[in-house]
Amino acid sequence: MTCADDLTHTYLAKTGHENAECGYFSTHRCASCNLLSITPGHRIDRKIKTILSALGAHRITPTQIEEIVLAASPWGSRRKIKMAITGSAIDPIIGIVRQDLSSEDLSECPLMPEMMKGILEYLRDTIRDLQLPPYDIKNKTGEL
Repeated sequence: MTCADDLTHTYLAKTGHENAECGYFSTHRCASCNLLSITPGHRIDRKIKTILSALGAHRITPTQIEEIVLAASPWGSRRKIKMAITGSAIDPIIGIVRQDLSSEDLSECPLMPEMMKGILEYLRDTIRDLQLPPYDIKNKTGEL
């Protein structure tokens, strides 16, 4: 067993990490979290191997680092999000724009931290209050 395998096994045993079943992902409305299609053990194994490889490139061995801390659950663990604002000033959509230019609201993404959901709701309210028209890709109009 490799160091990465051992770390993965220890992590899974400690957390009881469940399968991440995201409604947006499983219904093909969003594919941003492309690692969700991988089982939790393999997903965590991949992350640990990536971390160890990056450290190894700088001659840092697993014995030289503290325990790798990963989220106990995928829910609320996303630390980077990209959102587009579409729709209208009255009904803004905060989410993604597909190739066909349709939009999917992702403001309730379960992988996003609760704090970020609150920020997006505040942003939506601000857009409504100030009547800021989101950018319309087709017509090339709008403020956001």
